[in-house]
Amino acid sequence: MMPNTGTNTATLPADRLKYTCTHPGCTAASFTTQYLLNSHATIHSSSRPHYCPVKGCPRSQGGRGFKRKNEMIRHGLVHDSPGYTCPFVLPSLKCGTRGQITCKG
Repeated sequence: MMPNTGTNTATLPADRLKYTCTHPGCTAASFTTQYLLNSHATIHSSSRPHYCPVKGCPRSQGGRGFKRKNEMIRHGLVHDSPGYTCPFVLPSLKCGTRGQITCKG
């Protein structure tokens, strides 16, 4: 999955697309910044260093966690916003203690 840079990379000059993923077999297009390449590189890792801070959440410490911090922050809305449905958690699991909002996967 490539991050959305907001720019169609097919129309950029080749010198602006200088950050290329070197992971074997990766077919992602080149990136315009090192930051975007680093963000992309997380898809090749099994590391999930970001955890939901809500105790008992299936994505909290000891659970599955998140590869990207922004995904963890977005998931946190399930605990703070009534009616928000988390796209990262299975439908059969409950996330957190505030409101007992059911998450979906």
